[in-house]
Amino acid sequence: MDTKELYSLTNDGLDIINLVLADRASESIRNPKKLFKLRLDERTPSAQIVPPSGTCNHWGVKDYGIEGGKYFSPIDIYMREMGLDSNDFHVAMQEIIQRLGLVETLKKGVSVPRIAYREAKADETAGQVIVFTCDGIPENAVRVWGKAVKAEHLKELQWEYVDHVDIVMKNGKVMQRYSTDSYPIFAQKNSYIDGDGNNCYFQKVYEPLNYDKTHRFCISGTKPANYIYGLDALKKAFNQNGEQRVKDVVIVSGGSDAVNCRAMGHQPVCRDSECIEWTEEEIKLLHKYADCVYFIADIADTGIRMGRQFANKHYNEKVVWLDEQFLSRFVDNRGRRCKDLKDYLQLRPNKVDFYKLLANAQPVRFWDFKVNDNGNTKISTSLVRLCYFLECNGFAILKEEHAKTPRFVRIDGSVVKEVSKKDIYEFVENWMKERCLSPELMDRIFRSKDLKTYLADHLHQVSLDFSTGTSKSQFFYMKNYCIEVTSTGVLRHEYRSTLEKPHYIWEKDIIQQRYESAEPMFDIQKNEDGDWKITIHSLASNVLRYLINTSRIHWRKEMETRFGDDRVAMKEYADTHKFCINGEGLTEDEVKEQMLALINKIYCIGYLLHSYKVESRARAVILFDYHIGENGECNGRTGKSLFGKILGKYINSLYIEAKNRHITERQFLFAEVTEDTDLIFIDECHRLLDYHFFFGRITGPFSVEKKGIDPYSIEFAKSPKLLLATNYVIREADASTWARLLPCVFSDYYHQQAQNNEYLESRSVRDDFGFELYDTDYQGWETDIQFMTQCVQFYLSIADKESPIMPPMGNILKRQEKARMGMKFEEWADDYFQEGGGHIDTELNYDEVLRQAQTHVDRHLETPALTHKLKAYCKFAGHVFNPMDITGASKDGERWRKRIDGILVPKIYIRSKTQIEAIEAQRMAEAEKEVVQRDIFDGAEDYPF
Repeated sequence: MDTKELYSLTNDGLDIINLVLADRASESIRNPKKLFKLRLDERTPSAQIVPPSGTCNHWGVKDYGIEGGKYFSPIDIYMREMGLDSNDFHVAMQEIIQRLGLVETLKKGVSVPRIAYREAKADETAGQVIVFTCDGIPENAVRVWGKAVKAEHLKELQWEYVDHVDIVMKNGKVMQRYSTDSYPIFAQKNSYIDGDGNNCYFQKVYEPLNYDKTHRFCISGTKPANYIYGLDALKKAFNQNGEQRVKDVVIVSGGSDAVNCRAMGHQPVCRDSECIEWTEEEIKLLHKYADCVYFIADIADTGIRMGRQFANKHYNEKVVWLDEQFLSRFVDNRGRRCKDLKDYLQLRPNKVDFYKLLANAQPVRFWDFKVNDNGNTKISTSLVRLCYFLECNGFAILKEEHAKTPRFVRIDGSVVKEVSKKDIYEFVENWMKERCLSPELMDRIFRSKDLKTYLADHLHQVSLDFSTGTSKSQFFYMKNYCIEVTSTGVLRHEYRSTLEKPHYIWEKDIIQQRYESAEPMFDIQKNEDGDWKITIHSLASNVLRYLINTSRIHWRKEMETRFGDDRVAMKEYADTHKFCINGEGLTEDEVKEQMLALINKIYCIGYLLHSYKVESRARAVILFDYHIGENGECNGRTGKSLFGKILGKYINSLYIEAKNRHITERQFLFAEVTEDTDLIFIDECHRLLDYHFFFGRITGPFSVEKKGIDPYSIEFAKSPKLLLATNYVIREADASTWARLLPCVFSDYYHQQAQNNEYLESRSVRDDFGFELYDTDYQGWETDIQFMTQCVQFYLSIADKESPIMPPMGNILKRQEKARMGMKFEEWADDYFQEGGGHIDTELNYDEVLRQAQTHVDRHLETPALTHKLKAYCKFAGHVFNPMDITGASKDGERWRKRIDGILVPKIYIRSKTQIEAIEAQRMAEAEKEVVQRDIFDGAEDYPF
């Protein structure tokens, strides 16, 4: 794109001026006569907006604060405000295109050739390509190659302009693709000698503006394998130099890079693919015609890999690395990230910049041989090149703000492995042995201080992003693929291709299991009444089967009580309904509750496996037992710990046992937490654990304290999620507490029989499966992986649309009230407020109730605590504390005082569950009577009274 086209797409350049001056010049844009301050430190405004005119068809800025005045075009003013110098003109163009969102406009404007068809001739065969070239190359066609390219550079590399190309198709037709002014086609004529010694040639056809990259090239004639393009031009330059070697030859990745390299004054060579390795013989051939061989690598994954491979194999040759940080800021006119030499020279088209690229290139050979005055050979080492050599082989120091010592890593594509100094020494030694380097050289290297003393100070430092989640997806790294889970499905990526993505994975965190795609195992929908329903299509996953049974909260009715004492029938039903969420004998509401418990678990798995964090959705998942036990606690053994263990097989998790209520007082409780930690599983939480200790870490930065370093915080986006499990309920859970928690309930389907409980037998997960889930010999990985990814897919599909899916909470809330009361208070209250006992459905003096509670429960009990326990008891028993029709308050449960003899006396009134039902029945009867009377009244006009 040139400036004329850019201005035409930006309101004659006005949009560009607004990018950088809208805050200062908005009034002047509306009224060009009004001056504004171009320089913030000037006392009076001295700049003026200049609208398009007959002599200039775009907007501009005139600065009268400079002697004689100075005119700035829109691009000039952008460069001035962004601090870009005159060499950054093309950088400014690219930044403007991207900031104004013109990439899609350019993509839509991609040209197409003129296409015609004819019948194939008798001697033309399917797949044949026939090229018709022209004399000369139009100037407008040359521009598609690059800013510095001229027609002479194309001709030097045997490129010609094509009138049209005939491609013979299988249907007997010939497609004719014609060049146009907006869609030039080129062909490169390449000669070679075949096996019989004949002079032959083939033509490589290039359509630079073909939007489909895979169809930009085709071949006319027979091309020999591993042909070196540009070799003929190199030989010609050698001959023209009096058969003296030219200064250098540059290996580039493709034809357009080669032409741009030639425009910089250097001889290029390339292959059909950058993935083709260069042999020792081919490098020797290049050295026959050139003193120095350079290799310029693309900054895409393949280019980086091939550049490193070339550097290690041909360790005497120099590799040129393009500025990745600079190039990756821009995209080309197809919306693809800039990555190669042509892209670089579009932004830096000066020969000086290209010279700097070559001047900074170096080989990975980290030693030199020098002959002293006595004729003896001395070996010297280069620390700079040693570090470069290690960098080319993936070694680096991980940049960590809070690390006590340097952390050495080796990067292979997107996979990162932590290594020691010893690992690095061994690698260097093995590398030299493989190349049969002399023992004297190896001895000198290892006696050098460079390798052992200075490595930590000079080895390249890298900052790596190990995040695996985005707002719309989650990555899992399997043995065979990196898989990307989205709301609509699962995408598979080769490991080499994931460098294009903004994250890495530790080698130790790769799940050493294979992933294969599968049909959905379940379908979850919300019906018209707003209730969630699950349809299970497959029980192949052991994890799904385990979750089903831990969601069977009505299993005793389904599997025991309805069969009475018939143990045979019980066993037969259990054997035929081993993993069933909607068994016979359950009401529709009971099935609905069990389904909700299962759907909640699937939602929680998806939430916890999705590492991307949103503050408004941040919660800690907490695992509760649904069964009500004495004093609000349960016996455990319901499978909650296994839930956390399973998640730990898929993400990086840290396990903390919290049986000790004072665990939150430990100074270094989270010393092992890093930015790589995805989940903290806090298991066996004590009855009196201080949960508020964790709340700040749920929705904010995660505080970490380690021995020997100052405390620091991991930012919210990179901090781990929390999973808690307890056999108790949270006694003082208020609205604020529940807003930070996502409960998940477990039935007591799995349980342990004991003398003090009501179970007929013990049942464990192993009893159902016949083996331990996720032990060392576990065989169910493949289907479990498929199920877990489908959980994530479900979560992603509703995360932005729905509130968190809560489990059935009835028993949890009852257990909470039971725990708030305490067993002793509950026993006293059951006796004191029994129906017919004179203390229920009647007005009572509060002080008398308090005195009775102090006598029989706790002599230290005080008024606020008694009120708290009474409210909990009423909720648990189904009573109403201080009903508003009795107290006259605005709602039930409010404080009630009556004035007696001028004194306010505190009172209480507890309405029994029986009276509540009776009042409701009376209200319904009166409502029906009122309806009947209204019907009679409405029909009275039909009667002749």
